Amino acid sequence: MRGRGESAEGSRRPAYTRRRADDPPASAPRRMIVAAKLAILLGLFLVLLRRGVDLGVVLLVATLAVEALFPVAPGAFARAVARGATSPATLNLLGVTFVTIALGRLLAESGNLRAMTGSLGQLLRDYRLVLAVPPALVGLIPMPAGALVSAPLVNEAAGRKAIPPETRTFINYWFRHVWEYVWPLYPGLLIGSALIGAPVRAFVLAQYPLTLVAVLVGLVFLHRALPRDRADEARPRARAGAALLLAASLWPFVAILVGVLALGLPLLVALCATTLAVGLAARLGARRLVDAVRRSVAPRTLLLVLAVMIFKEALTASGALALVPEALSAAGVPPLVPLFAAPFLVGLLTGVNQAYVAITFPMLLPLMGGATVDMSLVMFAYVSGFLGILLSPTHLCLSLTREYFAADFRRVYRLLAVPVATLFVTAIGLLIARRA
Repeated sequence: MRGRGESAEGSRRPAYTRRRADDPPASAPRRMIVAAKLAILLGLFLVLLRRGVDLGVVLLVATLAVEALFPVAPGAFARAVARGATSPATLNLLGVTFVTIALGRLLAESGNLRAMTGSLGQLLRDYRLVLAVPPALVGLIPMPAGALVSAPLVNEAAGRKAIPPETRTFINYWFRHVWEYVWPLYPGLLIGSALIGAPVRAFVLAQYPLTLVAVLVGLVFLHRALPRDRADEARPRARAGAALLLAASLWPFVAILVGVLALGLPLLVALCATTLAVGLAARLGARRLVDAVRRSVAPRTLLLVLAVMIFKEALTASGALALVPEALSAAGVPPLVPLFAAPFLVGLLTGVNQAYVAITFPMLLPLMGGATVDMSLVMFAYVSGFLGILLSPTHLCLSLTREYFAADFRRVYRLLAVPVATLFVTAIGLLIARRA
């Protein structure tokens, strides 16, 4: 059994934690102080967002608050900020975000999005499904800021229908993430498998009901939030032609999937190659191509990406995240409390799937059964962290989708409340049923 803070490879500590595995556990007063400081940090998020402050600015303010609440040496803090701003991961993410926006613009300019949504409308009898399918398809490709690829598809499918921006945000965001409990390409599942010593297949078998419930919850939302369009349903269906048109319009996404999965290309390379191919195939002309690329430079969006990475690096360097699971598991509370609270809080603070798995699973392993893990407990911890991610304002898919549709954060959270609660109740039910 691995000790706290040990990685999958042995006793070597992950680079993200400043605490040693053999450090003494935090005292009760220190645990209370850590909890209070984290509450202050979350409160700062809520207050600034409620006042309408731009999320990128909020994250930069929160970065300074991390240094004030969990101080490290000024030089170490400056290095953490510099790492967050200039690390290969950050530069890659900025590149992926920029190219993703450019791809979306080129697909719109070329008529590809219109063809895709039009063919889906011919194949499906309910326009509400036409809204849900594109983000679900894009969600099969694990990519940072992938919601930006599907957001234009949702917008195109919505057409001139009076669908509020918050509803469009929910549809794009929710269906984009229905596969993350089971799709073996997502890093969280791969890291979790390595840390607990169980195959990814065990995760899939333990968590597939959550994907089914997530899809069902999304469909119920569509049914209740949007009226049925009788006129649209009454239109004749040219299914053969629509199927061919759909297949032709999906080729950019198939190309990305093949490039990343079959050829093993880095995501940024696959995106660049596909974007270039779309531009050449569309024959838009040099002027329109340059204009589409120029308009893809979205300063607020790129600042948001940069701020998220800086905040995450500062929070990691502070050591606060490493104290969360330790504090909870040492507080003498029932095991299910730290199994929920530690991943949830880390997910909520970081908005990164693999972060809550990598940070909390090694420390929670004794509560999951030790050397012989109980997959029902692993499932509960994994889902708890992912629910934190679904609600995290630092989650790029949420923040970028809200930015794209110009939606109100508070109204989006109201739409997310019941679906997220439903997933939590489902996880509790599965846990009880499997341990009965």
